Amino acid sequence: MTVRYDSWDEGKLTQMKKHALIAVGSLLVAATAAQADLVVSIEGPQVLAGGAGITVTTTNLVGTLTGISVTLSYSGAAGGSWVQDTGVTVDDLQWGGYDVFVNGASDYLGTIVGFPNNGASGNYVGTGSGASVVYSNQSAVVGIGNGYSFGGSSMTLDNIKITLHGVDKAVPGPAAFALLGLAGFAGARRRRA
Repeated sequence: MTVRYDSWDEGKLTQMKKHALIAVGSLLVAATAAQADLVVSIEGPQVLAGGAGITVTTTNLVGTLTGISVTLSYSGAAGGSWVQDTGVTVDDLQWGGYDVFVNGASDYLGTIVGFPNNGASGNYVGTGSGASVVYSNQSAVVGIGNGYSFGGSSMTLDNIKITLHGVDKAVPGPAAFALLGLAGFAGARRRRA
C-alpha cells in the first residue's frame, strides 16, 4: 500500500511537529524553573549587636520562594546571644531570632531548624520553611541579624551563605534559548516556502 501526502498534509504535519517542539521546550523551561535555588553570600565577619542586621539586594528573581537554608560560622557570643538568636530575612519574612525582628521584617515564620540554643562557637547549617512568595522579575532584600534585643548582646557571623529555595535569577535558561532558536528556524523555513 502506498501512502500519498499532498501539500496540505505535509504542511499540517510540519505544523504539528512545530507545536510538539514548542510544548517540549515549554516543559523544559518550567521544569528547570521549578527546581531552581539561589545562593546569596554575605561578606564577613559581621559583628552584630542586639537587634542589628545586614542586608543585600538580589538581582531580579523568578519562581516561588518556599524556604531557606543557611550556613555560617558563629563566634564571639556576648551578653546572652545564642546561635538560635540569629535571624534570617527575605523581604518582610524572618526565620529565627529570639524577641525582635531584624532588617525591617514583620512576618515571623518560625525557628531555624539546626541552630542550637547555645552560644558555642562553630559552623552551623540550618533550614527554615513555610514561605510561599512568588517572584516575577523583581529583586529581594536578603539579610541576617541578631534577633536578641538585649542591649549588651552581640554575635560574630562569618562565611554566611543563604540559599533561597524555589527562586532563581530572572534570565532565560538554555532551554528557553533553544526554544527561541527553534521558533526562529521554523519561521525562516516557512518564509522560504
